[in-house]
Amino acid sequence: MSILDKIIKFRYIFYMNNKIIVFLMKFLICSFFAVCLFAACNPPDEPDNENQTKVVFDNTNGICTAVVYDTPNRADSSRIAIVYAGMKSAEIKAFPGDNAYFISYIINVKDTNNFTFGYTPVIGNDQVYTDIFAEQVNNVLIPHISATVSNPDTLLSNSNSYIIIRNNSQFQASLLRGGMTGGQAVLQPDNISGTNIDAGVQAHFTISGDQNDVSAHQLRGSSTFFNFPSDLINFEIGYVYIFNFNGINISLENRIPLKVENILDTSIPILSESFENAAHLFTIENGTQTNKWHVGTAVTAGGSAKAAYISNDNGAKNAYTAGNASVVHMHAEVTFPSTDRPFMLSFDLRVQGEKDDYFAVFLTDDSYAPSAGVMPPESARLGKYSERGSNWSNIQINNIPISYAGTTKRLIFTWTNDRIKSNQPPAAVDNIVLR
Repeated sequence: MSILDKIIKFRYIFYMNNKIIVFLMKFLICSFFAVCLFAACNPPDEPDNENQTKVVFDNTNGICTAVVYDTPNRADSSRIAIVYAGMKSAEIKAFPGDNAYFISYIINVKDTNNFTFGYTPVIGNDQVYTDIFAEQVNNVLIPHISATVSNPDTLLSNSNSYIIIRNNSQFQASLLRGGMTGGQAVLQPDNISGTNIDAGVQAHFTISGDQNDVSAHQLRGSSTFFNFPSDLINFEIGYVYIFNFNGINISLENRIPLKVENILDTSIPILSESFENAAHLFTIENGTQTNKWHVGTAVTAGGSAKAAYISNDNGAKNAYTAGNASVVHMHAEVTFPSTDRPFMLSFDLRVQGEKDDYFAVFLTDDSYAPSAGVMPPESARLGKYSERGSNWSNIQINNIPISYAGTTKRLIFTWTNDRIKSNQPPAAVDNIVLR
């Protein structure tokens, strides 16, 4: 190769290397700016303190349902929680710092067969101010209703009176207001749909203070009009009047002042069991199964001394054997009272297990007899739980319908496992409350 050819070849190689270097430099510069741009648009994730900040509204000392709002106008859109007497709310996201919550109450009145009315305390007594701390669950205590009134004789309604009509006739009835010669308005009951009060039905009405003249009201039964007792002038504000209609006349059964002393305490549970006493409310069906329900001290929830749990060694440990399939039950008969609010079951639970080794809750007819080795009907199951770890957690079941009011059912706690493998621990349950 001649010297000229070598020079040309060298210059060509140098030229190509320069192009490659320039390309690489451009690529690196562009990459650098791209990375900077991405970093600017996507800053590193910071801890989401707000998502870790929760609030629980505590009505465990209450005697009536509390409704919590985050604005004083108490619009439906600002409602945060409905907390039944004796219960706590679920954990709710909150913002750290000073917060104000606004409380109203739904009150059941004694001796009225489930008459309820809403009560909002006077301004100043209707609020809870609290400091919400970040990254933790904050417990907010709902005031007992007695703390919202100036004295025990305070009437809890200052603008309305209430009427209860018990239709003990064979006719449909309806409540009318207006002139006696015609043009009356048919009033809509608060607790039933439609304006007709069927035979055997109790209807509730709210009467505003400017329309409480007794003589302006009549009851229509079939095609006949009935007047209220003539010795009544007005339906007095702050009182509930209970009338009986028998198809012949209307009689006053009771007149109850709406005071704290006449509030029906709905915190009293239908069933409550902590297994602390020698006797408990549940019947155990273990049969000859390998893994059995026991009440003892092998595992406990919180500060309790005993719990009910599955054991393969007569209660010494909370453990199960997978070599033998087991189906065992604890059950209790429960009678649901007449009420106009849904029922709630809560309990503390510890269970791991796996897909086919689990704890389940059933609510069957009281005539159903649980038997070891046999699963209750699937249609009666309220919940199924497994793989929740070795820590205790509180379970709340809210899907128990109002239609169960006035009926007797059988509450069943079931453990089942297959023959394949075990995943400790099996079920343990404590502090069972049905309201």
